[in-house]
Amino acid sequence: MEQLVLGLPETEMPELKRLSPQQCSRLVRLLGVYGSPQHARAPQKIATAEALDVSWTVSTVAAEMLATWPAGLHHMLERQSKLAAGHANSGRLPGVFGGFYRALYGTFKDPEFDWVRAAFEDYIAGHWSGAMGRRNLRMPDSLWSRLNWVPISAAASQTGLSKQRISDLVAQKELQSARRTTASGREFVMIRQADIQALVSAGTDDVCLAEASSVLGVKRQRLSRLLPFICADAKKSTLHGTPWLIPRDWVHKWTEMLGALAEHDTVPSWTISLDQLLRYGPLDEQRLCVLLRDVEARDFQPVGRHTNSVGLAGLLLHRDHLIERYGGQRSTILPIPDVAVRLGVKQEVAYALVNLGLLEVEIYTCGRRQAQGVSARSLEKFHTDYVLVANVAKSLGRSSRAVIKALTDDVIEPIAGPALGNCRQTVYLRKDLETVPWIATGSGAKPNPW
Repeated sequence: MEQLVLGLPETEMPELKRLSPQQCSRLVRLLGVYGSPQHARAPQKIATAEALDVSWTVSTVAAEMLATWPAGLHHMLERQSKLAAGHANSGRLPGVFGGFYRALYGTFKDPEFDWVRAAFEDYIAGHWSGAMGRRNLRMPDSLWSRLNWVPISAAASQTGLSKQRISDLVAQKELQSARRTTASGREFVMIRQADIQALVSAGTDDVCLAEASSVLGVKRQRLSRLLPFICADAKKSTLHGTPWLIPRDWVHKWTEMLGALAEHDTVPSWTISLDQLLRYGPLDEQRLCVLLRDVEARDFQPVGRHTNSVGLAGLLLHRDHLIERYGGQRSTILPIPDVAVRLGVKQEVAYALVNLGLLEVEIYTCGRRQAQGVSARSLEKFHTDYVLVANVAKSLGRSSRAVIKALTDDVIEPIAGPALGNCRQTVYLRKDLETVPWIATGSGAKPNPW
């Protein structure tokens, strides 16, 4: 202070060079009275402040604090925090630091004291585990990202874990926490930021269920049911939106395997894709899991992959070899899309034939849902009773339109077609066409396809 009054260069306490002698006197008084272990609730009202033994104590405490700045200030703040522990207001800045906090952001709000507030905020960022609302306009915005202790809600937001999961980790001593209870009985839990960052880093080797589902081409609900049986390292989690964490290496292994398979632009008739298996059978989920484990272990080799399907859904498997090895009680029941392939028509035509009752269907269980299928017996009965005009036209070397017109001239009417049941293929009774001479003799120069 003498050097400041005389205008001499300051060497030992450079921070004080920014202050006037009056400001320095005020700061020494503030630090000295709050730094003293014996300060009262209103320490700036000092009795007999002019007495040497009183002023000497204040100036000595302030000098020790300034000489070791900012460690000296942090030591004082730590002592005040311990003294306030267990107090009803120990979770609030004014309740812990009292008049020092109010003075620092009130009567000492001049920019010359910014360095003092910066040291206080550094302590808060590293050690404060009490309440810190964004409505506190005294604290700068930059402080929020530096806080070493955050509430459970912020920890849940940063990690993607639920609040309950964070609480479980605290109970298991995997996360360090600080608890306080208000006078009304409400409990607040703060989590150490370093533990949160370690938790986030530990999860970088896993992918969530949604990401794995997108890469592997399997719906999340189905993949969630299969995971316990096809991926031993998958872990249950409480991440928002995903019940599983799947090892990234496991997903990458599948993508590498798929990339090495032969590509097919269409699904050959003698193969079946995994997408079809998942949708229509004939394997149930238990046997699907065995199949996928065998494919992963190279014990069952896929034929290739369908380029128009994503991930595992595009796996192409030899139909006969699949049924021979993994069986299936529903092997004689064909899903309707497979029936369309057998008939050589589009799927919508097959569904129209089912709706018209020309194809008899049976209900079977596929996974957790009920599905419709056509037995081999029903398909054989359809071939016995009905004829698609497209097949007749092909055998005669004529167009379908010409055949339909000729049959209409012979008073032969179809039982299904665009105007009959909204079926895009025209269908006739086989017994009606057997009475037509020019069809029975195959006058179109091609053999009769029946």
